[in-house]
Amino acid sequence: IRRPPGFTLFPYATLFRSVALGDADADVRAHAAAAIGRHRLVEAVPRLTGALGDPDAHLRAAAAEALGNLLGGAGEPGKDAVRAVDTLERALGDGEHEVREAAVVALGRLPPNLGKRTAVALTGRLDDEAAGVRQRAAEVLGRMREARAVVPLLARLGDTTREVRAAALDALAALGDARSVPAIVRMLKDPAEDVRASAIAALGRLGAKSAVGPLVEVLQRGPSDALRARAAFALGQIGTAGSVEALVAALDRDELQVAAKEALVRVGARAVAPLCAHLADGRPDRAALYVELLAAIGDAAATPALLDELGRGRIPEENVVDALGAALRAPGGGRDDKLMVTLVARLSSPSGVVRRHAAEALRGSVDGRAASVLAAATSDDERQVRVF
Repeated sequence: IRRPPGFTLFPYATLFRSVALGDADADVRAHAAAAIGRHRLVEAVPRLTGALGDPDAHLRAAAAEALGNLLGGAGEPGKDAVRAVDTLERALGDGEHEVREAAVVALGRLPPNLGKRTAVALTGRLDDEAAGVRQRAAEVLGRMREARAVVPLLARLGDTTREVRAAALDALAALGDARSVPAIVRMLKDPAEDVRASAIAALGRLGAKSAVGPLVEVLQRGPSDALRARAAFALGQIGTAGSVEALVAALDRDELQVAAKEALVRVGARAVAPLCAHLADGRPDRAALYVELLAAIGDAAATPALLDELGRGRIPEENVVDALGAALRAPGGGRDDKLMVTLVARLSSPSGVVRRHAAEALRGSVDGRAASVLAAATSDDERQVRVF
């Protein structure tokens, strides 16, 4: 069944179809079906379709999986493909859960022009007696973006198996229906941590503004670092004023600082004003952190607050220069005369480190003032300044 190294596959296609799939040993037939799927012998689709009626459940499952591989890249479906899809749909009612699960997965691999026609039958498998089938059905319906599955998926949030509940949450997030938000919020209290993690991720993907309060509660009092970090990420995805304030507050907790920083950078421009407000009032150690975040976001709106911080002299000057450089490169930053004059002046700083950072901040600027001082900086005493 396996292709020997150095041999082309074509001579073996006839063997797979006419011999191996007709072998008296069911295990050999199953291996043949799997090999046909792996090597994408599309001419074997009719034989595999027939194998879905074999008495051996293992072979039926292998044939279903192989058909999923073969039909997954199908273009305009021919009669054989349509017949195979219809047979796979009937296999969803097979007496063996192994076959039903393989059929669900196979149908999930179909291109939209074939797969959508099976959505109703797949939705019915959300009530399958086998947890594995229910889980796969939820996963496939999410990938299909099957809007009609929202209500049945919501029902699966009460499933006795945590993997099914998690899969249903992921699918609901993919479907993007706001009606699911209240039910997903309730799942933040699920006894299984991986399900709670899926609920947090789903709320973030949905941009659920109404869930900010519950997510802030998880961020502040969640039972594990992993859940709190996920809550920070979700709040960054939602990006409301309440989300930003909670994330800024989380910067004061060492165990949350990394996650909160990443989330605030994700929020982007909407985080600039709150960060600037806190910069004016923050302690020097926090001021350095706010400047670092403003540099990572890179928004011209941060310029006035950064210039004020430069005047306060609380943190290393080069750090503020980096953030000012990010503001200069942002849309609209090059039109700020005070920003340009400040950075140009830093090229005359007695500190080689500051001069180097100023040169980096001005690199690429088309302003004539920057061009002239950068040309002069090529003769700087510091090698790193000359390099920039």
